[in-house]
Amino acid sequence: MTPRRHIPTNDPQVADSQRSHLQEDGVEQGTEIAPCSLEQELAQSTDLDTILEVISRRISQVVSPTHQWACLYDDEQQCYVGWPIDFQRSKNTFSNPILLIPAGPLAMWLQEHPEALHLSPDRVFHSDAPTSQYRRWDMEWKYMEAIGAIVYVPFCARGHLSGWLALGPKRTAEPYTDDELAFLTELGRRSALAVENGRLFARLRHELTLCHEERDRMEDVFSSLGTGIITTNVHNRIVLFNQAASAILGIHPDEAQNQFSQQVLRPLGDDLQALLEVIKRRQVDTITYETQSTLPDRGAIWLRVKLSPLENKHGKVTGVAIVVDDLTERRQLEARARRIRETFERYVSPAIVEQMLSNPDAVRLGGIRREVTSFYADIRGFTAFSENTTPEFQIKVLNKHLTLVTGAILAHGGTLDKFVGDAAMAIFNAPISQLDHVMRAIRAALATQRAVQEHHQQVDEQERLHFGIGITVGDAVIGNIGSAVLHNFTAIGDCVNLSARLSDIAAPGQVLISEAAYKRVQDQIIARPVGSIQVQGHRRPELAFEVCELVEEEEDK
Repeated sequence: MTPRRHIPTNDPQVADSQRSHLQEDGVEQGTEIAPCSLEQELAQSTDLDTILEVISRRISQVVSPTHQWACLYDDEQQCYVGWPIDFQRSKNTFSNPILLIPAGPLAMWLQEHPEALHLSPDRVFHSDAPTSQYRRWDMEWKYMEAIGAIVYVPFCARGHLSGWLALGPKRTAEPYTDDELAFLTELGRRSALAVENGRLFARLRHELTLCHEERDRMEDVFSSLGTGIITTNVHNRIVLFNQAASAILGIHPDEAQNQFSQQVLRPLGDDLQALLEVIKRRQVDTITYETQSTLPDRGAIWLRVKLSPLENKHGKVTGVAIVVDDLTERRQLEARARRIRETFERYVSPAIVEQMLSNPDAVRLGGIRREVTSFYADIRGFTAFSENTTPEFQIKVLNKHLTLVTGAILAHGGTLDKFVGDAAMAIFNAPISQLDHVMRAIRAALATQRAVQEHHQQVDEQERLHFGIGITVGDAVIGNIGSAVLHNFTAIGDCVNLSARLSDIAAPGQVLISEAAYKRVQDQIIARPVGSIQVQGHRRPELAFEVCELVEEEEDK
């Protein structure tokens, strides 16, 4: 049997014919594979098991394999981990998960050929593969034989192989057809982003759980070890060095006893000797500081040090007490939490990240209808600009202007949805509710125009582009539908289309808002009507208003 893989066509008519035929096959076998149906169902949850169950059910309805395995990349183990996902009918006795390296032949093949692969038992890839690179499966083939896999469906999102499904033979014992392989390819492509999101959310939950567990463990360690206590005499020789100090600094008490502090206590910082003299002279009562050092056995450590004078019964200073708290685990936890937070802050504003982490229930959007303010900023004249400049220069100038509008959106609590060519789309009032979402969008728009003007004063005429901005308010469906830039939330609805239309007709530097948006904020802005526009699908023209400035700014003058 010759190995087969589904090879997508570049002919649009052929591709449309394939998709139509696949949809007909899906209906005949009791399932729908229309993109809206699948993607809306996947958008209902960010839980990885739930997402995989949806995909597994779709596959079972169409091809009904004997069993299904998911192999997804695990960041902690740095390999692909496989386990059975045919939740209801799995009879596989393979008790342990399988582990496959990213540099292995199967992962490399699926990364380079993101379509369903039907592999025959002869252990040889498709004949056009380089034989020196993909000649034999070795251990990976044994894994696949053990689970009975013959078809592999890759999940490729953002140019990265998140993993794949491994399917067994069909229950009917019939071979997989080309149409079925095409269906599996399309299913993998449309569900790849949801799988990657689910994988990232699972990783985030795991990281947060580890943070909580390590924090609790750190508290237990601190309570058992106590605080490091060190005392020195007036000559800076060590008199007392307790077990906690020994554990923190990695120095045996016998090695520290009666030694000069500058020889033993170097981890406490270069300024320690000068600070000891300050304390002995009673220039201050206490000194507290934090320091970072590196120990051979522990690596980087963070310490909090407190110095205070020791006195005899006559009030004479006889030495210095040094209290040492080990902050290392706490700082490591804080660094890990910062990395998690910074990952989210690339996509939504810091204020929304804070609410998402403190109240996860508030962001279970999954295809719900709610009111949003849609913000669309489109660069004017970019086509003409691109005709007279090099691609490298275009990217530089475009990125700078998109950075300006992104900063304004996030600064006012908006959620960046995506970049569409030379345009930026954002929504307000989702995923977190905002009572003043219309005004937030308008302030972001005016801040964008001001930032562009300030930027233009610092660059040559050739680098000056302008935004036309459209803002509307209305109901939209919010869900985890997928985006190449912001993959968590997006909005679909008439108000989104209208904001894009307003941005299209807005002049350079102009902010246009819909009549509905104007009625919400007419007491807070100064605006002028600019006439009506006809929008496709609307029975009557839509009134548009140009925002000139905010009322509060006018009153402050």
